[in-house]
Amino acid sequence: LTILDRIIPPLANAAARIRQIFFNVFEARVPFPLLRGLMSPSITHILSFLASIYLIGAVLLTTKEFNLFAFHPILMTIGCVFLMSEGFLVYRNGSLVSIFDPIMAGTSKAKTRAIHIFLQVMSILFMLVGLIFIVANKLRHGKSIVPSTPHACVGLLAVFFVIVQGIIGPVKTASSVPIYRWHGNSGKLTYDTCILAVLLGAFSFLPFTALNVGAEVSVLLLWLSSELQHSLGERKSSDASTAIATSSHDENKVDVDSEVLIGASTMSPRKIQDIA
Repeated sequence: LTILDRIIPPLANAAARIRQIFFNVFEARVPFPLLRGLMSPSITHILSFLASIYLIGAVLLTTKEFNLFAFHPILMTIGCVFLMSEGFLVYRNGSLVSIFDPIMAGTSKAKTRAIHIFLQVMSILFMLVGLIFIVANKLRHGKSIVPSTPHACVGLLAVFFVIVQGIIGPVKTASSVPIYRWHGNSGKLTYDTCILAVLLGAFSFLPFTALNVGAEVSVLLLWLSSELQHSLGERKSSDASTAIATSSHDENKVDVDSEVLIGASTMSPRKIQDIA
């Protein structure tokens, strides 16, 4: 874990800087109605479901059967596009917590964490099973399992990040003191990498048709919506922290000023003049 503590944070920070530059340009260029729509929690939930169905449908229309290979993109779509997107946004989007609140016990924070963990664990399971299917398919056809395409290389990197998150998450949760603060930041890197792997796989496998391009665009819109909501949630948290810090500073200033005035009232006019 010490090695991960040295490797992952710089990668996650570099990705965060690139992501911030991209979204600064994106928010400046995109019409406000579209930007507002992408930031809507309801739109994100709809996109995660529709993009998954859309992409799975495009895969089945291409394979025309549930063969050994078809299960790979189907399971990866469910794991990355649907489950991971929903789990990624639990802390920033309170919709799922509101839905399951009546049947869950504990504090709001505990419920949010439980839903996040459940969705991400299910996402990891679907991805690992999907990985098993593609390895089995390659072995069946006598192909090498060593990654040789952009999709395979990025996909392997995505699996690595997912495993890292799967290890660090429980350790961080079980700790009584704050550790691995980069878990959240690396989670965004993991999500970005997984979505990129899905898109590269779709580009390489699906024929260039209007239907398939629509499926790929829906996944891209889901990623944009998810990241924009995450960014919006972080800004709100940052603004709240700044407001609290400012308020505390003003209160301290008032206290200091009061002490000076009280002290000054007991001073002689000569001392007050010296201080001024």
